[in-house]
Amino acid sequence: MSDFEILARVIAVLAAALATLKGGYELLMHSRGRLRDEYRFAKEFLADLQNAPSMHPFLREKGLQALAGTDGLSAREVEYLLKLPEPAVSLKDYVAAKAFLHHRATATPSEISFAPAWQAAWKRTFWKTTGLIAYVALFALAMSPLFLPMFAGGGLGSLKLLFLTVPTFGFLAFLALVQAVRIARADRVLGRQLSVFA
Repeated sequence: MSDFEILARVIAVLAAALATLKGGYELLMHSRGRLRDEYRFAKEFLADLQNAPSMHPFLREKGLQALAGTDGLSAREVEYLLKLPEPAVSLKDYVAAKAFLHHRATATPSEISFAPAWQAAWKRTFWKTTGLIAYVALFALAMSPLFLPMFAGGGLGSLKLLFLTVPTFGFLAFLALVQAVRIARADRVLGRQLSVFA
């Protein structure tokens, strides 16, 4: 196998990694039916909330949690996130990145900060960068039977080896990517808060 063929395969694998990332994100985030259902529920609930300011606290909290899609947030957190720019995105980002963030209702006007272990900007940058590099490297390892010279003459053997490398390294690549994306989403939440309450 020539150097050109190896380079072409490496580029194809990297392109596949980026396409997988983009396609997976779109699949998870943009289901039309789910978006319509979310819109209907949000419209009904927010109208109820506006028309009945004395709504029972249980109903209010459950409705706000339903907007967030999780009961892991308090009503106060959801109400605060709805005040930020792009509230739907802010809410989804906060839910995804909650492990990296800390909410204090008493810390007005900026109620959200990074969790103590994640307050250093260099640490977040380091783990985001490391996660993305690990994703690309692990994805390349998952697809390695397709482009490494030692497997080039394997034919069916290389295909069989994919059944081992894709689940193993593919899963690790997914975990590395999720960690990096969650930290980036935490940064986005704080950026939106800063744009309003700076």
